[in-house]
Amino acid sequence: MKDGPISLLFSGGADSTLSAGLLAARYRKINLVTFKHYATWRVSSSSISEARLKAVFPRIEFTHVYLNSTRLFLKLQKRIFQDISEYPFLNHYFCGACKLAMHSALIAYNLNHGIKNAASGASRLMPMFPDQTPGGELALEELYGRYGMTYENPVFDLHDVDKKAAALGLLDAAHLKVRHKADFSRTSDLLVPFRNVLDNIQGFCLLIAFIDPYLTLARREYSNRDISALSLDYYRRSIAAICVPWIEAQAPIK
Repeated sequence: MKDGPISLLFSGGADSTLSAGLLAARYRKINLVTFKHYATWRVSSSSISEARLKAVFPRIEFTHVYLNSTRLFLKLQKRIFQDISEYPFLNHYFCGACKLAMHSALIAYNLNHGIKNAASGASRLMPMFPDQTPGGELALEELYGRYGMTYENPVFDLHDVDKKAAALGLLDAAHLKVRHKADFSRTSDLLVPFRNVLDNIQGFCLLIAFIDPYLTLARREYSNRDISALSLDYYRRSIAAICVPWIEAQAPIK
């Protein structure tokens, strides 16, 4: 059991909640960091999962923090016309930029609070999102490593996350989100964002994903490996040009 705290990107959904539960086996202090920006709403509902975690793991010190990543998110989105010819998927500029802003802000938070460990609930089962591809994860590991931090994803390779979280007592049937088993290569998969918008506080992002050509036409031309490579390149360029200067302005390196 580690005494040092770890900061976890926490939406309160099944992935991040189970991640917190798994981290509780190794960390005594876990910061649940929930982000707000102009495209999110009802983030306070994450407190439901926070309460569950505290009830199931009473000896673990959970601290719930709310941060705003709007300014950096918008700054990243300004590159859309510059990069659109190289990165043809809108997901990079909405969902990808959204998560990259959150990770960068989490690093700044950790630097300002002397925290050396970070985690997220990224899942390999959601390859349509840049931060949840192997390439995107590699770029994020490099970014955290730049500032001497560890970065991990406890549920990245897990299946049936909802059921595993429910088995631990962290979720019940009323709060289980729609299971993500779609790769958006089948017509029926296109219904997933509409089902999720009713159950998931990140429903807005899923609707953006729905209109993304990656999910309809371009998906047929690019493999998951191709998307992963594009995500790695997009993240590395955005990190170097925007995120690193922003982080070091928020948390000057001593």
